[in-house]
Amino acid sequence: MSELELPKGIVRLGAQDLSRVLKLDALHNKHMNVDKAGRFDSSFWQRFLTNDSDRHILLGYEEDGELHGTIGMFLWPSFPYWTVSGFMLRPGRRAYSYTTNPALTALWNGSLDVAESMDRYKFYMLKSNKWRTPKRVKDWYTHVGDPRGYTLGIETIIEPNTMPRWKGYWFLMAEQTWPEQLHIMCGTKLHYNID
Repeated sequence: MSELELPKGIVRLGAQDLSRVLKLDALHNKHMNVDKAGRFDSSFWQRFLTNDSDRHILLGYEEDGELHGTIGMFLWPSFPYWTVSGFMLRPGRRAYSYTTNPALTALWNGSLDVAESMDRYKFYMLKSNKWRTPKRVKDWYTHVGDPRGYTLGIETIIEPNTMPRWKGYWFLMAEQTWPEQLHIMCGTKLHYNID
């Protein structure tokens, strides 16, 4: 990854960035009004903030020396897939606007650049049903999916306070049940497995 040129503002975060990440996490959690206790504590972030990990990567978006967002990548050991984890943005009026917040598109493009450089063209992510709006999905396609050649879909729905049958989904849920309905989203680069 050291030779890979990442989008402007994107950096790989390391152990020295833990306090900045925890500060952004506290702002993000307060703004989203979501209790993430036990899911995104310092030990969660420390797994991603290692400079030599071949499974965990945390990318950050910096603007004027300030951390404005992160996207975490967990690389699956037995399949050529990866999982989006630890995605957060600095709260504000423009936070979730692909048009006005350069962090959104840059974080996605940076993670896709890293994944594709490792021949990984399929990702999974966990989304609460209440945060998956048609407008956000459309904007994702406009600014990320269509230009990069990715399609996004719901692979399964997990009802509140239930444990999934498949171990991979359970890991995505941080091995805890969640009080809201969850969508397991899957993004795939079109034609990636066709010669």
